[in-house]
Amino acid sequence: MRFPVKDIPTETSFIRRSVYRHFGGFIDCIKSYDDSVYFWIQGGILRRAFRSTFKKGFDSLQDGGTQMDIDIFTKTIGDYIKLKDILIDKMGFTIIADVHVVCKLRLFNIKIDLCKPADINLDFDDFLDLFDMEDGRHFQFWNKLYTRFLFQSVESSVYWADFTNSAMALDSEYNLYYHEYAFESIIGDHLNFVKRDDNLIENLIDKYCDVHYIHIMRLIFGTIRIRCHYVNQFRVSNPSTDIPNKDKPRVHKFLDIGYSITDEEWENNEKLLEDIANSVLPYLTTIEDRGWWQNSAWVGIINYELTILDLSAAAHEIIFEQFNTILDKLLKKDLNIVKKLNLKEGY
Repeated sequence: MRFPVKDIPTETSFIRRSVYRHFGGFIDCIKSYDDSVYFWIQGGILRRAFRSTFKKGFDSLQDGGTQMDIDIFTKTIGDYIKLKDILIDKMGFTIIADVHVVCKLRLFNIKIDLCKPADINLDFDDFLDLFDMEDGRHFQFWNKLYTRFLFQSVESSVYWADFTNSAMALDSEYNLYYHEYAFESIIGDHLNFVKRDDNLIENLIDKYCDVHYIHIMRLIFGTIRIRCHYVNQFRVSNPSTDIPNKDKPRVHKFLDIGYSITDEEWENNEKLLEDIANSVLPYLTTIEDRGWWQNSAWVGIINYELTILDLSAAAHEIIFEQFNTILDKLLKKDLNIVKKLNLKEGY
């Protein structure tokens, strides 16, 4: 291990060179067309870049050996539109799929997932319009609510990552946001889950959620937390837009390329998942004992429970506003695990 990374002053120049070598041309090209556009890059592309740099070994930036996959986020709808236009009209990317939450673009072996933001400035009606939902009773409301607003800022994106080695993002101002143990995890080839303050989450729900909707808020945050800790989830690929052979549980993809996870980390995570499941059980009216596979289906079970709720549009709006209040308070109180390093200073 090169360094125990809580602060990394001796390695800043090393990291800076890696960022500019891998991403500088791409970021600078976009900014040359419109310097005002703000975005950030997140996901495996960053992890692989730093692993290749620090390990001095081959860790391809190309998923499946043939394709570079870049996940890009923006904070506002305005930046999303501007960036989409630059990629298509100026840089030659073509759209291969455009769905509610993401626009998939490709140029040669580069594939970009440009994610549509749940703009932090959106009110309830604008949020519904953004995702083509007539009202809060649309069956996709809950899924769009908690998946989109977790990516409302670069700090939030890092905070809600699953593993510390994936908890990093690079914005268009060359600010690198990373979990305090991200580099240690990458260099040591070990997997550790991002630890969040679960007690704080519970306390904020109690404080800022209307008593009539606390059970719903606990289901929402239960789903979010399970998504962050359920390691055997599959990602079903679309043959027309995705990379072949990507249908593998996420944790096993890491193990296949040399990462390891300790028995203690695994067992602690299993216990945490059990605790989360038990915490939402009292609020599930449709639950039945379905056997061993039920442990892999909690997200679907909770989503179904949310979908069948008979709530008014006004109730959905209240939950929408209180959910965002809780997220905002959470990030302000528990963001100490996310560090920031400006890589442009002194370059």
